[in-house]
Amino acid sequence: MVSTTAVAVAAPLAQAAATPVAQSPVQPFTQVVRDPVKYQAYLEAARAIGPIHDSARLHALCRGQMERENKEVFYVLCVDMHLHVVHFEELARGSKSSVGIEVEDIWQLLALTRPHAFAVAHCHPSGNARPSRADRSMTREIRKSAKRLFPNTPMLDHIVVGQREYYSFVDNNWE
Repeated sequence: MVSTTAVAVAAPLAQAAATPVAQSPVQPFTQVVRDPVKYQAYLEAARAIGPIHDSARLHALCRGQMERENKEVFYVLCVDMHLHVVHFEELARGSKSSVGIEVEDIWQLLALTRPHAFAVAHCHPSGNARPSRADRSMTREIRKSAKRLFPNTPMLDHIVVGQREYYSFVDNNWE
């Protein structure tokens, strides 16, 4: 036996489900979407380079894109336990002489992708890969908070890519 209360509640629910939802006239006109073709090409290039176990391989992977940039761009690269790339993302795009990031954006990315380790990289369109005082400060902040928030996810390196040159914080003892 069906109660009259259950029938009274079920009827409006069935009617609401049958009614189409109106589209909002306000739609986003900009959306960040992963390009599957470019992403697959990048993963194939990463596989060809192999495990990212030193700054030279990290540079080899990043340089093609980063040497063409006319603005500073900041990237995060995530690797699995065998140091194979599992994720590569542009985190911020700046001006000709600087790029601002929020370290919280790195932590959000790490929490979502759950990599074994990560590295960061950014480019200097001027061609000079020598890090600025702001680059050094940012690297210290990223390393310090990474050790505290993600103690089992090491930061492998931070490289600055110039024209046909790069600067590795690891190779320079994280100065």
